[in-house]
Amino acid sequence: MLTLAAIVALAVFDVFGQCSKTDVQRGASATLAVDAPNRLRGGLVFTSEIVITPSAGLRNARVFLARGWFQGMSVNTIEPSPVGETSAGPWVILSFGPLHPGRSFHLWLSLQTNPTNVGAHDQDVSLYDGPTLVAAIHRNLFVFP
Repeated sequence: MLTLAAIVALAVFDVFGQCSKTDVQRGASATLAVDAPNRLRGGLVFTSEIVITPSAGLRNARVFLARGWFQGMSVNTIEPSPVGETSAGPWVILSFGPLHPGRSFHLWLSLQTNPTNVGAHDQDVSLYDGPTLVAAIHRNLFVFP
């Protein structure tokens, strides 16, 4: 009984995840924020939000997502849809075209962890304006069984 009570108490204090954490990185021409859980249980559906706030105009905003965003995950939707999608090495690259200064751009990823997706995954996010790195956030996700 004590073991079950301890597991329930740990879950109440979010040890097993799903509450989101916001990471912010300010670059020279934009601020990048990622609001996403860093601990999940297998099988959970969740939404992550990436917010880009340009302080100067971005001519060709591109969001690079590390493979941990997709490894062992089911992608339900990405909103708004990018104008272009490609990959390079371990990165999935979403292109959004020009972003205007002072107007935040919100990108939502609706995902589900596959039940067999257990362990740690890199979920880095990088923002580029064309070939120029604007901001980058290093984050990790841990999926419990």
